[in-house]
Amino acid sequence: SAYARPAPAPEDALWSSLVTPRPVVVCAWSGTLLLFALWNVPVALVQSLASLDSITKMLQEAHLKGAAGMIHNLSPATRATLEGWMPVLVLTVLQMLTLYSGLLPALSRLQRRESGAAAGTSTLHKMFFFNQVLVLLGSCVVGSLFETAKLILSGGYCTLLALLGRSVPAQATFWVNYLVLELLFYVPALDILQVLPLSVVGAARLCGARGKALSGKALSALQRLYYPSIYARALMVLSAAFLFATIAPLITLVTIAWLYAVSRAWSFNVRRVYLHDLGADFDSGGAYWPVAMRLETFALLTAQLVLVAIHVLNSCWYSGTVLFGLMIATMVRASRLQRHYSPLASELPLERCIKVDASMAGDTSPGAQAYQLDWILAEASRAYRTSFENSSFRSGDLLAGGQ
Repeated sequence: SAYARPAPAPEDALWSSLVTPRPVVVCAWSGTLLLFALWNVPVALVQSLASLDSITKMLQEAHLKGAAGMIHNLSPATRATLEGWMPVLVLTVLQMLTLYSGLLPALSRLQRRESGAAAGTSTLHKMFFFNQVLVLLGSCVVGSLFETAKLILSGGYCTLLALLGRSVPAQATFWVNYLVLELLFYVPALDILQVLPLSVVGAARLCGARGKALSGKALSALQRLYYPSIYARALMVLSAAFLFATIAPLITLVTIAWLYAVSRAWSFNVRRVYLHDLGADFDSGGAYWPVAMRLETFALLTAQLVLVAIHVLNSCWYSGTVLFGLMIATMVRASRLQRHYSPLASELPLERCIKVDASMAGDTSPGAQAYQLDWILAEASRAYRTSFENSSFRSGDLLAGGQ
């Protein structure tokens, strides 16, 4: 038997990725694995050097006793505040340098992806794994994946669950600070004020005509509408909220405020600021939404598993059993929703979604809205399949034309 799927849009096809030599593909996968396996090691080193005691020691060795004395004479409250925020700031800076430097998209394009949307979904998977396993869980457990694998092989999965149950609650304050930093600094600076494009414009004006010519490419890169980065950032915040909602309920309020702020900022930026590589009329067909929902379901199941481990470690067998049953119910329900809505979402252009919202604006009752939504989605899916069957583009023809 053979599995056939519609060819990507001609303007979205990545011919250069399809003809990537096999040695380059192997090197791209090896580089990805090495990045994930070793990333937490330099982060732990930098975080240890970024402590106030380490900075004071380095200043003394550099014969800057005045600066070292200023740090040493800080009040206990100021010292505790700086000690709490510095590891969070170091982690977020290194995380953004890794995720938004273009490294992961470049690795995905070197792994033989047939379209820009396929490369984007592959990048989204990498970004989620990076955030969920290395940044979120890795900061709570051990220094690297090698140590985690050694722990599992020596003690079994029960040892890992026991470690998660003991270590995750202790990191709640760290992740509350992480989300507060996202809300009070990164959202205003990156999403509202657009500090990076603004700095490029300022530098271009200082450099004259040549700077203005070079700033065009930099601005197009900084103001590019790249769905994996947006989804990965939202998934990171929601994953932290799921994991620590029952441990530190304050994180829920911070997450709600963050979602409200970014929904307004991203809505404006998508319409007025960001530019799509393939033009304003191009639509990926909803390829990212099913992937994002599947990954966030995995994050929810991970949070439930950690909560089960915490209850079992505290000998709360009844509540642990109930939570384990909740995990199974979540998996069953998510699988049913995925089978029903994923094919529709992957075939539904955003222009059709606007018509769905407009048609549902009259009747606000939940039953009527659910009926209208299912009917419109089914009509859109049938129209899409009919247009594809009548289209002259086929996978073989498209590949032949590219060759």
